[in-house]
Amino acid sequence: MNTIGDINGQSSSCDTGFGHRLALRLNERGFRVYATVISESSAGAQQLTSKAQFAHKMHVIGMDVTKHDQVQKAYDYVTLHLNEKSYGDCLWALVNNAGVTSEGPIEWGSPEQYELVFAVNMFGPIRVTRTFLPLIRASKGRVVNMVSIMGRFSVSPFVWYCMTKHALTAFSDTLRQEMRSFGVRVVTVEPAGFSTGLADESNRFTAVCRLWRQTAPEIQNAYGYNSESDLKKLLAKSTDKFKPSPNLDIVVNDLCDAVHNAEPRVRYTPVDVIKLWHNYKPKIMLTSKGKAVLITGCDTGFGHRLALSLNERGFRVRVPRPSYPSPVPAHSS
Repeated sequence: MNTIGDINGQSSSCDTGFGHRLALRLNERGFRVYATVISESSAGAQQLTSKAQFAHKMHVIGMDVTKHDQVQKAYDYVTLHLNEKSYGDCLWALVNNAGVTSEGPIEWGSPEQYELVFAVNMFGPIRVTRTFLPLIRASKGRVVNMVSIMGRFSVSPFVWYCMTKHALTAFSDTLRQEMRSFGVRVVTVEPAGFSTGLADESNRFTAVCRLWRQTAPEIQNAYGYNSESDLKKLLAKSTDKFKPSPNLDIVVNDLCDAVHNAEPRVRYTPVDVIKLWHNYKPKIMLTSKGKAVLITGCDTGFGHRLALSLNERGFRVRVPRPSYPSPVPAHSS
């Protein structure tokens, strides 16, 4: 278990965020890291080399996951380096960390904006995985895919992001079945609300303004947003739904475990419990006075217990009697 390969990304790549921290953390543990970035000249890309504890084991590679030729070029570099200069290292893990988002109602913007989200979040990891999988099979290593808690449910105004994370989760589940006979582990990490570049309010506002400008006039008129302050209110509504945590190490810890643990979990769901607790809003319960509830199927089970529980809370409970005969138990002769 010598090499962690291709911690790749676009937007949330190894320049910043989870990928950046993961690359440095794994380098500290002695892994050889091939960290792909959009721009090798960016400050984050240069810091990967300058901050690496073992600089000779940190390889920064420019790669756009939406470009097949760039992915193939990265594969050729990694393969050649492993064969000639890696001192017996193998490609142990592939971490797909690519991610962009688009925030706004379904009708807003041009087709290009949602096509980009699918190109990066879904087709990007598929392209990179298919390219590097022969090396992972040879080492009996693992593929770690960064998905999201939004891959379990969908919420406006993040429809395209949710769709791609649903798709990547399905891809991972299927790949896991197919790779089991080769001894390859497939792991998903689904963070629940962390403050990366994707969650930066300034970046979000710039993106939603651009999306609005690309929206047809008749659709703009239907929604009635007339100023930047109206768009800020739209962002405020979605911000109220999610209060991201700044503690990125919670996610990075799980990513490291997925790579380094001999028996990694199939699925990690990192969440900042303390932040979640502070964001908790107590329930406001309605009075039961003057309210009746009709419940069917109360002979046994859930309905029976619900009827008694609501009655204890003061609700008037109506339980209709069935018009059909009760089943007659069979008698043995």
